[in-house]
Amino acid sequence: MAVLAEENFFQQESWSVAIGVALAVWATWEITRVWRRSAGAPRLGARIFSQHYSLSTAAILIGVSNAVLYAAYGTWAYTGVLNSSIKQILGGFGPVGPIYWLLFISLFLGMALSAWRSRTIVLEWRPSWSWVRNFLGGLLMGLGVAMVPGGNDVLILNGIPSLSPHAIPAYLAVIAGIAATLSIIRWTGGTIETIDCSGDICEVEE
Repeated sequence: MAVLAEENFFQQESWSVAIGVALAVWATWEITRVWRRSAGAPRLGARIFSQHYSLSTAAILIGVSNAVLYAAYGTWAYTGVLNSSIKQILGGFGPVGPIYWLLFISLFLGMALSAWRSRTIVLEWRPSWSWVRNFLGGLLMGLGVAMVPGGNDVLILNGIPSLSPHAIPAYLAVIAGIAATLSIIRWTGGTIETIDCSGDICEVEE
């Protein structure tokens, strides 16, 4: 039995290496293709500090960053840091490593910097009813997360392919909830932004 388990381990390792090499080759090809396509664009410095990135460039940066973080620290999410910290306060979980809090802070600094560069950041200091709507929306999202076994990525990439009996009903419930929310917004006279993604860039239609 021990010999059989060892053989299965090496077979799994061989498949993992093969898949990793194939993905690395594909990623290198895509990065090269995007770089060549932007050969006539402004200088590298101007592109780095541009207000808007193309979809392909943004996807590459997000994918490479996530791959590096996963290779270095494993599965990580800012919600997990908050969850673990609350459990630590309640005495039911070990301490959260400082590197995860550093990643947490870096994430929000990156979001703030991106919003500032794209000139979409707006600070509202005066109390308004929008705060109540945002709070209720966040509360409903939190309740939904507590009820659904995983987010979109977990359901699509893990739950449904593994034929989990909870994944498909949960995903259908997520879609139904989104559809119901959009319908309520329309019925109450609210506006729903339409985003057009074409030409390797997404823009909000007026």
